[in-house]
Amino acid sequence: MGSGKTILALLAIADILNNGYQAAVMVPSEILANQHFFYFNKILEEYGFKIRLLTGKLSLNEKKKIYHDIKNNKIDLIIGTHALFNKELEFFNLGIIVIDEQHKFGVNQRINLLNKSENPNVLIMSATPIPRSLTFVIYGEVNISIIRQKPKNRKKTVTSIINKKKIEELIQGIKRLLDKNEKVFWVLPEIGIDEERINQASVVKRYEHLVKIFKDKVSFIHGKMKKEEINININKFRNDEIMILVSTTLIEVGIDIPAATTIVIEQANKFGLAQLHQLRGRVGRNDLNSNCILFHSDEMSENGRKRLEIMRMSDDGFFIAEKDLELRGGGDIFGTKQTGLPSWRFFNPYKDMNLIEEVKENLHTLSSRESKNLISIFFNREKFNNYFSG
Repeated sequence: MGSGKTILALLAIADILNNGYQAAVMVPSEILANQHFFYFNKILEEYGFKIRLLTGKLSLNEKKKIYHDIKNNKIDLIIGTHALFNKELEFFNLGIIVIDEQHKFGVNQRINLLNKSENPNVLIMSATPIPRSLTFVIYGEVNISIIRQKPKNRKKTVTSIINKKKIEELIQGIKRLLDKNEKVFWVLPEIGIDEERINQASVVKRYEHLVKIFKDKVSFIHGKMKKEEINININKFRNDEIMILVSTTLIEVGIDIPAATTIVIEQANKFGLAQLHQLRGRVGRNDLNSNCILFHSDEMSENGRKRLEIMRMSDDGFFIAEKDLELRGGGDIFGTKQTGLPSWRFFNPYKDMNLIEEVKENLHTLSSRESKNLISIFFNREKFNNYFSG
């Protein structure tokens, strides 16, 4: 969200590297991996640290060279996508793992990376924690730090909910933005290249509509395009060659274009809260007024309506995560299920957070022996179920 998470990760990594350990940064997309690589390399390389980028597009020989250098301690920091999960990747002495945009990775994927070191420090970063992560925070399994203050001169992004019937008013508003040399993201849930979906709200359909109005000022990207084409259109958007970029959620992470002041999210009720908040974070990265337009049709579920209202009322990622937790549940704290509501006999963890905080404080004051007894109960599924669950 442009709030400073990356610089904090860099400081933590620098401390680990100074103590002779290796570091790994895992991100969900090549766009974000390249952005992080450029950023970390620019700052850390002058101090003699060796930094490498590992993505799926590298050749087999390039990957093998990186595997060899990591295992033999010739690389200090590796930044990569899902390629970091490869079984052939072994570290010499991995000291910290940073998982950026952690909501984009599954539980087993994160565990796979953690198993590459005996006891690594782990820093998880997200603008909006997923329900499962927030559940672990509630129960004290994860320590949390929240960046609530935005960088100097940043203004709050105004979020509006608009029905599709007001499309012409929206178009007129975009024309005024372009007159001020401001850029617009327009996000949709479908690509629209399949015949059966061509009549639905899609990137292709919306682009065809907008290009009639804005001519060569609009272009589009989606996940089925070649990476070179995607990068060309993103750079055109960045360099003012186009002013409207129509996209799928491909832009959700890793896109930092400060001149973009407005994002239109069509069929917004079809997106989850974490995704909506991430998408909104593509704007509001300068000192200009920014807008997020949640564009929806008449057909909305009750939960879909609630999600849009939550987005309209708050830009606090942690508050949004708490609401997401209430709507979806936090999943199984013993397994890998990431959603669903737990069944408790005597309390509701989402309504009785104060009780949980008191329990955690009391546990810290118990004697070592008493704590060990409680921990043995807590981590024994049969005993735990007998004592506490319904």
